[in-house]
Amino acid sequence: MEIDYIKNNYDIIKLNEKHDLNDFSCGLDDMVDFLKNDALYQQEEKLMFKDS
Repeated sequence: MEIDYIKNNYDIIKLNEKHDLNDFSCGLDDMVDFLKNDALYQQEEKLMFKDS
């Protein structure tokens, strides 16, 4: 998927505490767990992980 397609067809918004992720499901358990339990904290703390 090209970046221009993404920019023109998707909204990219910053996660905040008002987002209700209770019903979120994408079929990837690790992604669901991350978004529901870790993403907001990591965003607020500006945590980034780099592969070793």
